[in-house]
Amino acid sequence: MQESGRDYYDDQKVGRGMKKSVQIILLVFWIIVILIVMGYPSLDAPHITDAPIDKVYHFAVFFILGVLEYRLFHLRVFFLLGCMVITIGEIVQLASPGRSFELFDMAAGALGLLAAYLFLKMHGRYREISKT
Repeated sequence: MQESGRDYYDDQKVGRGMKKSVQIILLVFWIIVILIVMGYPSLDAPHITDAPIDKVYHFAVFFILGVLEYRLFHLRVFFLLGCMVITIGEIVQLASPGRSFELFDMAAGALGLLAAYLFLKMHGRYREISKT
């Protein structure tokens, strides 16, 4: 049955478009948060007896970025955007007092992206198998 000239399938398209818009807004918001926090002067991570806890933070932050990107972009754009944010974030740290550029931070961020991609890819395969 039609309602105001629109049918069920049109409503589904509107819902998907709205969902994608919300995903894009969340992604942009998260990128802004990343860049603000990475550029904040002398933000020190707590030290736990020689454990590089800041690398765990980088991994977690970029894992979340990967989760937000996953359904929006193809593989190339997924990694290109993620690596651009990682690189820009580290460059921003060069200009921030008390912060420094570290290749290991970039590696931790890239591993977070890769882990998010692999986790979601495997999760999708598991869901497909369990449906059959």
